[in-house]
Amino acid sequence: MSDLVIQGLNKRFGEKRVLEAYSATIRAGRVTCVMGPSGCGKTTLLHILMGLEQADSGTITGLPERISAVFQEDRLCEDFSAVSNIRLVTGKTVSEDEIMQCLSAFGLAGSEQVPVRELSGGMKRRVAIARAVLAEGELLILDEPFKGLDEVTREAVATEMKRRIAGRTVLMVTHDPAEAVLMDADVLEMRMIS
Repeated sequence: MSDLVIQGLNKRFGEKRVLEAYSATIRAGRVTCVMGPSGCGKTTLLHILMGLEQADSGTITGLPERISAVFQEDRLCEDFSAVSNIRLVTGKTVSEDEIMQCLSAFGLAGSEQVPVRELSGGMKRRVAIARAVLAEGELLILDEPFKGLDEVTREAVATEMKRRIAGRTVLMVTHDPAEAVLMDADVLEMRMIS
């Protein structure tokens, strides 16, 4: 496992410069929180790392093949149960018992087989987090993963997440410094391009 090194990344959308000569090192096996004002390019950076956007120029080294993610939107199959949503990304590599234990640890005991359309927003968010954690990507990308969770739930989920992702490289976007502390994260500040 090697550090993820981003050098001189540039990205524009039309006339709007979103990233300009952006460089950072994401330490292997650690949680790194990217923080900065809305519109400074945090989500664009994540999309470039996931291959959903192409940078205009710059280099990225140390990017692993297997990446799992929690997006700003939950991106769940609404007619599928929590277990089935997780199975879509894990296949048979994770046992049903392990999926059930993870969902239970995230406070979803009794809701594992319910279609996710019937779950609350906070419950859907926890299914999305469980799915990304169990997918076992070498890099875990989290775009505001605790959005919509109350403080008690957020702390419980963060504690369980840290236990399950120990030793993995995690890149997380948040606006809340308390979440960086909660995840024992290194912090990278992004600034608006002037």
